[in-house]
Amino acid sequence: TPSPTPPPMPTKSPLQSDEGFSVEVAIPKQSSKSVAGNSNAWFALIVGDSSVDIAYGVDEETLEDTPGWLETSALPGDEGTCVIFGHRNRKHLKILKDVKLGETITIKYEGVDYSYLIESISILENEEQLTIPATTGKHIIISTCYPFHYSGSAPQKYVLWGTL
Repeated sequence: TPSPTPPPMPTKSPLQSDEGFSVEVAIPKQSSKSVAGNSNAWFALIVGDSSVDIAYGVDEETLEDTPGWLETSALPGDEGTCVIFGHRNRKHLKILKDVKLGETITIKYEGVDYSYLIESISILENEEQLTIPATTGKHIIISTCYPFHYSGSAPQKYVLWGTL
């Protein structure tokens, strides 16, 4: 069953920060284009010679098949923070397991490559520790369960932070 269709036109939606203020973000219309032949793909995450498709949305059904882009976050290349969530297994975000600080990852969106410099990699004890800061600049956060090689439900969260 396909995931719910996003709003047809960009709308404003508040994103609450830990500091108690709201940030207005545009929610774009989902493109009908596909990436690498995958009709669920909205853009691609490229790490070295590997690539993984990223879908529109982060609902459970979407994340069963592919990592997803948080609809209330910035688009790749736009001002703000682009947020991607996904599983560490199922060939989703396992491609991040060997990345290092100072390397770059690339997002291919609408035919344009956006390269982000990896500035931090954090391991959180639980998902309640994950926050999305309201910042200036063009950033990316990618989060998945950790450790990458773990049988069952992994207890920690891997969080990559990068700047365009």
